[in-house]
Amino acid sequence: MKVTEVIADMFKQNGIDHIFALPGGVTPFLFEEFYKRPNDFTSIITRHEGTAAVMCDMYGRMTGKQGVLIGQGLWIATNGGYGIAESYFAGIPMIVLTEYSDWNGVNHHAPYQSGTGEYGTADIRNIFKSYSKYTAEANSPEELIYAIQLAIKHATTGRPGPAVVIAKWNVMLASFNSLAEATPPLYPLQGYLKVKPPCIAKSDADYIGKMLVEAEDPVMICGRGVFASKAIDEVLEIAELLGMPVATSYMGKSCIPEVHDLALGVMGPLGQELANMRIHDADVLFVVGSALAPENTMDGNPKLIDPLRQEIIHIDIESRNAGWTF
Repeated sequence: MKVTEVIADMFKQNGIDHIFALPGGVTPFLFEEFYKRPNDFTSIITRHEGTAAVMCDMYGRMTGKQGVLIGQGLWIATNGGYGIAESYFAGIPMIVLTEYSDWNGVNHHAPYQSGTGEYGTADIRNIFKSYSKYTAEANSPEELIYAIQLAIKHATTGRPGPAVVIAKWNVMLASFNSLAEATPPLYPLQGYLKVKPPCIAKSDADYIGKMLVEAEDPVMICGRGVFASKAIDEVLEIAELLGMPVATSYMGKSCIPEVHDLALGVMGPLGQELANMRIHDADVLFVVGSALAPENTMDGNPKLIDPLRQEIIHIDIESRNAGWTF
């Protein structure tokens, strides 16, 4: 059984069905496997790697599912870098499947457009590592399948993001005699995905609830994490329950209806004056799914948010983001 067939079967079984590509190097053989299964996959060929990457990013933003980006290593890393980096910055799930263009393992001879990092080649692994959540190299068919399984896990677990798998030339052309004989063993993907998101402790939830109820002028600030966690209904419910106005970051815009009585609009230097004024005047800020980045806080200006005079409750799927800038 071809490696490419195993990959396509795995994606089908797990509901991954949108492929964006400008095939090059050895990836045409992988893309062909998706393209010849039109009932299972929507396969889109673009005229530029950047277009494919941006389409894949936007697919993830609109659906919450990971799209698959395929293309030749060096050009996906460079031309496609814009879309992948945007996915990384915004926390958008994406799977990138690419290759080194090492032409049957002659990477030390620096074949044209190779990305192995040897003398005379580009180092695409380190390029990808600089703007992806997970980057893996596959040197065998077994490694390729397992690395893709882990890429799917990393792209969607915790804070989402792009996950990259780079295969050696021969690996993507390989076949299995029997998957059951793979060493180490290959197990079904679902076993790796049985991970529940972290849950707030009841004592912490009670403490936060008490703070919000007793606050004189609380304001909620919502970021893109509200969309990623599909918490739009919960945001509206707690805002209406407490009569708490809601401001948003740029990426959190419209997580509460813009015409709602409690909607303050976007915060920050290009945002709404009302939103900035209410944030400044608040005694408690309830921050949900936002890292409070400089572009949203006027470079951390204490005239907008001041942790010395305000209480800040910060909820985020990534614990390192809570209390990051304030």
